[in-house]
Amino acid sequence: ILSQKVLELLKSFKELGDLIDAADAREGEAEDRAEEEKRVSKKHLDRSLQLESEISSLAIRLEEAEEAKMLAAQSAAKIQELEDKISEASQALEQSAQHSTSLAAQATQAKLHAQEAESKAETLDKER
Repeated sequence: ILSQKVLELLKSFKELGDLIDAADAREGEAEDRAEEEKRVSKKHLDRSLQLESEISSLAIRLEEAEEAKMLAAQSAAKIQELEDKISEASQALEQSAQHSTSLAAQATQAKLHAQEAESKAETLDKER
């Protein structure tokens, strides 16, 4: 009976040793998983920081683009204003040209009248 009890005790020690070995193996696996999760978390953190930097850069670019858009709108308004002034100047120039043409026609007409009057005066002088 004693030897049977010793055998059972040895068997229990062996089972206990197997359980300890299994627990050690699980602990090692858990440590490996924890290391892997830590590595993945670090990778995700690095990527998050990179994305945050890219977002910040894009926000700056967006701000610059909005400023450029505003300047472009101001430039377009200034160009329109200049085009309007050019159009006004062109119309004034055209009116001035028409007026000059009219004055030239009037001058030609006056010259013809003067020549006609001079011719009549000469004719009257000759008749006298």
